[in-house]
Amino acid sequence: MTIELRLVRDGKTIFSIPIHSSREGVDRGKLELEDDDMERLADLYSVAASERRFRIMHELTKRGQMKHSDILRIAMNPKFVHDCINPMVEEGMVIHENKRTGYRPSNKGFAYVTLTTGLSRILELLEEEMEADE
Repeated sequence: MTIELRLVRDGKTIFSIPIHSSREGVDRGKLELEDDDMERLADLYSVAASERRFRIMHELTKRGQMKHSDILRIAMNPKFVHDCINPMVEEGMVIHENKRTGYRPSNKGFAYVTLTTGLSRILELLEEEMEADE
């Protein structure tokens, strides 16, 4: 089974990379990242690396907007809400205009949840493929 990740804009493929369960056949040139890319990705992943943060981000994406009290049901503690939300606001993944409007995901936040969900499915498929090959 061959899995290919393609990024398509207006019907045109702008990026494509085959994903293999082994190192064979990988175009190493497409795996290159600049130092700025590494730093940006590390910052992004560190913000949402906590399970609670990702749960909040996931819920924000599903609901579109949440009040502090809604987030408190997930984080279970006002300090956790603060500790979870602030890094996401600072990273630009969550928008918080004022107390009345609550919190909502930015386009970057939506993209992060969507891509992370897709990555989870891709990893699941690769694991199934590797098990089938054994």
